[in-house]
Amino acid sequence: MNRCFLFFGVRTENVETPEQRVAAVEQQELQQEQDEGRSDQVLELFVELLEAEGRQVAFFHIVDRAYDFVQPDRLVGRADVGSVGRLCDLFEQGFAQFRYDHLSLVVLDELAADLDRSAFRRADADGETVGTPFVYQGEKVEGNDQAISYKMGGVVSMPVNFKYIPAMRKSELQLAFKVQRGKKTYDLPRVTVAEGVISTAEIANAQELNPAITPDKFQRIIEEKYSADIMFLIQQANLRSEQLKSEQMNALHNEIKAATEAPNKELTNINVASYASPDGGVKLNTTLAENREKNTVNYMKKSLKKGKIDADMTAEFTAQDWEGFKELVSKSNIQDKELILNVLSMYSDPEQREREIKNMSSVFKVLAEEILPQLRYSRITASVNVIGKSDEEISKLAKEDAKALSVDELLYAATLVKTNKEKAAIYAKVVEIYPNDYRGYNNLGMVQYEEGDLAAAQNNFAKAARIAPNTPEVAMNQGLISLANNDYAKAEQAFGKSAGVEELNEALGVFYMKKGDYNAAVKAFGDVKSNNAALAQILTKDYSKAKATLAGVEAPNANTYYLMAVLGARTNNEQMVVSNLKKSISMDSSKAQQAATDLEFAKFDIASLVK
Repeated sequence: MNRCFLFFGVRTENVETPEQRVAAVEQQELQQEQDEGRSDQVLELFVELLEAEGRQVAFFHIVDRAYDFVQPDRLVGRADVGSVGRLCDLFEQGFAQFRYDHLSLVVLDELAADLDRSAFRRADADGETVGTPFVYQGEKVEGNDQAISYKMGGVVSMPVNFKYIPAMRKSELQLAFKVQRGKKTYDLPRVTVAEGVISTAEIANAQELNPAITPDKFQRIIEEKYSADIMFLIQQANLRSEQLKSEQMNALHNEIKAATEAPNKELTNINVASYASPDGGVKLNTTLAENREKNTVNYMKKSLKKGKIDADMTAEFTAQDWEGFKELVSKSNIQDKELILNVLSMYSDPEQREREIKNMSSVFKVLAEEILPQLRYSRITASVNVIGKSDEEISKLAKEDAKALSVDELLYAATLVKTNKEKAAIYAKVVEIYPNDYRGYNNLGMVQYEEGDLAAAQNNFAKAARIAPNTPEVAMNQGLISLANNDYAKAEQAFGKSAGVEELNEALGVFYMKKGDYNAAVKAFGDVKSNNAALAQILTKDYSKAKATLAGVEAPNANTYYLMAVLGARTNNEQMVVSNLKKSISMDSSKAQQAATDLEFAKFDIASLVK
């Protein structure tokens, strides 16, 4: 019984210094020589084992597509040309048929770390992660594994799954063989098919995203309006004493007076709008409405003068108030109101409307008694601005007496300070004084997220969600937490509840990058100028646009310049690589270690920068 077992494994190497890197390269070259020296032995062993009983293990073909990048759920090895060549030669010599286009390896999804199916499982302490083994057999071998035709050969696909870890930045992707003949098992030398991982996609950073704030409703100036109506008799424009002394008018005068006396109020305008009912003809009604306006304005001017009140005044009149008529009829219980409304929709000419309605003798009587008298009036409206506390007052009270502020004033106070520490202190007061307002918890969590305290942020976002479970901003922020924790299913669910949130598109951009859909990420980012947006453009090889995006980043950080260095490497611009790596490392010393093992810079001399 002849079987061939194949598996992929990733061996990681941690190289921290240039000297160690040199030693590693030398060791690699030595290993290559040894592998080449043993290739004949390997071939002879294949032939001996597989041809002894007229059997032959066929070849395999892996996808003809090469990826350059890696993210947490997608490890892609960039195949070394020499390794590929040795593997190709080995199989072409050993087997009659070998289909080979281009060898690249794509591994997706989750690592089967506890795989028990074969002897190939190795301990993590060995610096090795092993994928799923594959078993193939000759066509005359008894067994349930995939059979390969001796004459025709075959093509097989081997999907292998690994969970990406940072140590894989410096690694080898190897193919190992175990051949079983009867009860005897033979281990064949491994073949390295890829060296290292380009992990540029890992730069995608959820913590650079802006969480969503739930804004305050504070308004410095709130406009208030106070109105009163003066009613007129049919075909009259004189002001009647009982109307001027009505409860409405008294209340209006009091509000006007209060507005002029209160330090936080300002009387901005008094408007007079006068009307005539739509009966009696246009000419008559025009005169009536105009006179009602003049009489009302004169009355208000005298009243203001008497009270020593200075106010701007505007006035207008409406000769036939058909809109008011329509509204009153619609709200009434008049038996034939639908017929009346049809007349209004059928005819636009005022005189024709009036004739048609008057022809409904029984209906018109009701209109004359219930509707038309309500349309003979002047409406006086006073506009008053209520002026809120100044920024200085709000800031002082937020520090000294936060309970004297409304929740919206206190939330607004947080927008007046500069540091996250100061904002957090104010939001802490919000949740203390107003524990039933979700905005305090959300905004406190927002600050904690920006400071990198994800656990505290998650806790406060959860409290906000319990109070206001359907709030898009809160859902968005919970999605950010899930994204930062690589829980893409929860992130997607949360983002689905965040429609309309301004910050959502950028969050979706990072989400798509983490999922490996770089084109969708670019679309989500749009014209945003951020590190993450530029990274998406790099991953789709739109280098010119990525450069423009990075140039537009408002507050460049270490990641900004690191990405510029990557762009330099991608466009073979060594000066761009060196200058930007210097800036990046000067802002964040950890970037030196990152660059030292980054295959993006493998062909550039950066030893002096990363030592």
